[in-house]
Amino acid sequence: MRALSDWFIVDFDDKRIQIRIVEPGTPSKTEILWKDIIRVCYKTGSFLESDEIFIFVKQRPESYLIPTEASGTTDLWGEIIERNLFDAKEALNAVLAEDHTVTCWPPPK
Repeated sequence: MRALSDWFIVDFDDKRIQIRIVEPGTPSKTEILWKDIIRVCYKTGSFLESDEIFIFVKQRPESYLIPTEASGTTDLWGEIIERNLFDAKEALNAVLAEDHTVTCWPPPK
């Protein structure tokens, strides 16, 4: 079985995030513009589960899900924090939270 990082790939530049699925039979590519992001959530997994990043944009009610085991996700998480789309202190708390804890930025009103 191939590792998730072999077929789920995340790249970004100054304008967009690109999510590519290169699994045979189900290739796809999605782009998310930085300027369209309205909320980011981080969900901790358990010992055998990947943590997950959820990105919400203006144009759709559902989020984009990016498992932290995907290739490029560590750099993406750093860029999300650098762009102030997630508070740095809260990001540390989110990553260290108990299993299955969801932390969002900005926090719910």
